[in-house]
Amino acid sequence: MKIDKIHSLSTKDIFVDTNILFKKLDGKQSEYYKLSKTKKFHASKFSILEFKRTLIKDCVSLYYLLLDNNNDLGMAYRRINNMTENPQYKRQAANWITILKVLGFPNKSERSIIQKLRILITFGLESKFKENVTFIDSVIKCDKIYIKPKKYKEGFLFKVGCGGCEKFHNSIERSVLENVYNVIHPIEKENDVDKICLSLVKIIQNKEIENHDCVMLGDIIISIDAPLEMPILTKDPHLVPICSSLNKEVICLEK
Repeated sequence: MKIDKIHSLSTKDIFVDTNILFKKLDGKQSEYYKLSKTKKFHASKFSILEFKRTLIKDCVSLYYLLLDNNNDLGMAYRRINNMTENPQYKRQAANWITILKVLGFPNKSERSIIQKLRILITFGLESKFKENVTFIDSVIKCDKIYIKPKKYKEGFLFKVGCGGCEKFHNSIERSVLENVYNVIHPIEKENDVDKICLSLVKIIQNKEIENHDCVMLGDIIISIDAPLEMPILTKDPHLVPICSSLNKEVICLEK
């Protein structure tokens, strides 16, 4: 479905995944930002954790990248642009470009962008991320959701990684996870959910999990958190079979 069709939906309340919230950050001209003004966006608090361990973490790394390039934004941007061609760094480079757009690059001065980046890291970007969104408690009660970057000398201290989360074993019913696995496992190759399945098996079998497993299971956690009475809006086709296994309505936007 195309995004312009979403405005005509009879329902006012829509549950959105983290990718939609990322798209909303492009500014007031963003079609996703405009949609958040006409519809009532709801999202999982787990999306805040995903936001912090990606965009906020990338804000901090962008800050150090600019320092490494003597705050020469033109030089830094060329490096970032080249990175988009490398599959290993494509996601991070794309996030850096998004952040630079939010900062006003290339129209703003280098000095103002550096100053604004420091503000974004400490509270500005999180405020934009949460704007026009009602956040719902997640089945995973992770303390990292509330972590804040701290100023340290000329940089920042920000640690969102961990060694694994025991809360998975106490918060999500095995029958729910087994049902998700039974649906997505037969189609894992064609839907590129093989890594999700590997992490899912660990939880089902009560094995020790690592931080990487939390990342892989984000789509499942967010889908479980979505209320049954709201359609789930996403740009990620992975969510379609996951939501199907949970008997939840999902609208996948065309890329």
